[in-house]
Amino acid sequence: MNAKAVLSLMRPKQWAKNAFVAAPLFFTPAALTLVNVQTVAGGIASFCTLASALYILNDFADREADRRHPTKRHRPLAAGTVSVPVAFVLFLVLLVAGLGLAIALPGSVLTVIGLYFAATTQNTEPKSQNGVMPSDDCKGDAFPLAVGPQYDFHEFGCHLGTVG
Repeated sequence: MNAKAVLSLMRPKQWAKNAFVAAPLFFTPAALTLVNVQTVAGGIASFCTLASALYILNDFADREADRRHPTKRHRPLAAGTVSVPVAFVLFLVLLVAGLGLAIALPGSVLTVIGLYFAATTQNTEPKSQNGVMPSDDCKGDAFPLAVGPQYDFHEFGCHLGTVG
């Protein structure tokens, strides 16, 4: 396993965007308390973790189209430098960790993170090939959980050998 490719799959360069969670501390100096700083730090960590999970999900769904793209073909799943089973396990670990951290934070943070997660999964569609969505060629219900209507884990299951 290539650790650099796994890290690249998580897209840490994108994490800087999640610093927007700290904006209230800059605009409300009276709110600058240890508890608030800890909450904001936890929120940023949760956003980064969940964003990485969603990048993996998106890269999985788009990997075939990405293979034909001049720059996206270098992404770890499209290039084959990270296997689908490794990506799936990493996706689950990041998803559970990010949601677990969000649950441990105050309810308002969990609400915002939940809205982000829902908006991200609803507005990103896997690219089809000849009108056939990536999961159409895999039958079965190894992972019937659906994050959004376009993301079911049947295809992940196919690549793990759990669906015929």
